[in-house]
This record gives sequence, C-alpha cells and structure tokens, in this order.
Amino acid sequence: MDSGIDKQFVQEYYGGLTDEEIVRVLSQNAHGLTPDALNIVKEEIARRNLGSEIISIVDAQQQTFEYDSKIYDPEAAPVDEPGCMMAGGQ
Repeated sequence: MDSGIDKQFVQEYYGGLTDEEIVRVLSQNAHGLTPDALNIVKEEIARRNLGSEIISIVDAQQQTFEYDSKIYDPEAAPVDEPGCMMAGGQ
C-alpha cells in the first residue's frame, strides 16, 4: 500500500541530519509518521546504531489513545457536585 509520501525525500531528510539532530527531532516530533516514513526512520536509526531507546520513543509517539467521550456540561452536573447551583454552589 502506497502512503503517498516521497520516500526518497524522507530518506534524504533524515539521512542529512546529524546523530544529535535526528535524536532531537524524533524525540520531540515523531507523532503521525506514515508507516513508510516510520520504516525509513527506524532503518536510519539502526544504520547509525543510535539504540533501541530512540525507537521506543518513536513507537510511543505513534500510539493512539481513545479518550472518554464524556463531555462535561456544568448545566447537567449532578446536584451533589461542588459548584453546582442546585447543590448550593455559586
């Protein structure tokens, strides 16, 4: 499956970074990489022997979290909730 990225551009970008730059960039901003880009990044990390810790950091940023879909509505707050008008709050 083609992810629509320019793989050569991604390889050249990460390949052109110093070890320090690649660690900084991937530690702070690797979320949302396409599967192809993620593979390229992991190959570059392995090629440079930067260690499994940076791969773990990159992988952690790829995780998606499901958030509770509850929306807090102060008008619908239970009467025993602090601050609720019906509970004698403000």
